Formats: sequence, structure tokens, C-alpha cells
Amino acid sequence: MSQPPKGRHSSDSPPALQKVKSPMLREPTHVFYSRVEGSWVHWVGIGLVVVVVFLLVLLFMPGIHVLSLTTRLLMGLAMVSLLSVLMIPFTSTLTIKIVIDRDALRVRSTFGWPLITIRREKITTVEVVDYDTWNGFGRLGLVWGFGGRSGLVLFDGPAIEVNQTNGKCFVLSVRDAEAAAEALATVAKK
Repeated sequence: MSQPPKGRHSSDSPPALQKVKSPMLREPTHVFYSRVEGSWVHWVGIGLVVVVVFLLVLLFMPGIHVLSLTTRLLMGLAMVSLLSVLMIPFTSTLTIKIVIDRDALRVRSTFGWPLITIRREKITTVEVVDYDTWNGFGRLGLVWGFGGRSGLVLFDGPAIEVNQTNGKCFVLSVRDAEAAAEALATVAKK
């Protein structure tokens, strides 16, 4: 039987496809995505754009000669910049990524902020709740309440409530709240 050429493996699969066991590889993680739902989001975004377009049209109307062209251009640039600055925080929490791994619960928005991490040793209980804006924090988004309650709530409906050893409680909107709660409870028990 002939030997494989030096640098080649005797198995049929190329080296890149073989399983590699390494202490650097983490255990499988559970990843969930949550996003804002409802038409109000679209109306807020459209409303901001309409206001800026209206102001830009007013600035560049032919009958307005009070301001020089340079001043009007600078004001238009300022308005577009302001719209951008207003839209970044608004759009940053429209979609969040929820990662549950062997160490912690990590919640991150599209742009990386806010970043919320709850270590597994800090978790006492995890419950599935049906969140209602009017009976909860009174609003959606990144929210804080009395008694150490906080949350990242993007919609009414299924959510997980994570109680911590320091007495704080964190509420998180998740469509598949039961699977997320089960995964987080398993991680917290380890």
C-alpha cells in the first residue's frame, strides 16, 4: 500500500473539512432575533423624512431671497445631518440579536449599542411572560422602571423575565420566548 504524499491526509476528505477539536471552540450557542413590529415605526420614520423635506423645500423656494444661497445650503446640510442623527438611535433598536451561550445572556442591537450582558451566575430565575405596554413600563424600547426593573421591549407579546441575584429584573421581547427561557434556564443551572 502506498503512503499519501507528504502534507496530505490519508482520509478521503480534505483537511479543511475534517472535524477539529480545540479548547478554543465554544459550546453551541442559542441565537434569537427580535424586531419591532407594527405600523407606528414606519409612520415615525416617514414623518421625520416629510418634515425635513418640507423644511428643505421652504429653504429653496424661489421667492425667498432673505438668505444667501450659501446660508441656505448650509442650513439644508444641517437639517439632513440632524435627520441622520435622529434616525441612528431610532433605527438601532429596530432589530436586536439575543445570544445565549455557556457564559451569559448577551443582547445587542444592530449597531452594537445597547449591549446588555447578564452573566449566568447572576441569574436566579427565568420566566416567560406576556408583556403588555400599558401594564408594563408604559412604553417600548430600552426601558427602566421602579425597583430595579429594566428591559429591552420591542413589541407587546411574549417576553422573558430574567430575575437576578442583586434583586434586579430584566424583561426582553422574544418571539420564541419559551425556547429562549429554556435555553437560558439550562445555562443558569450549570
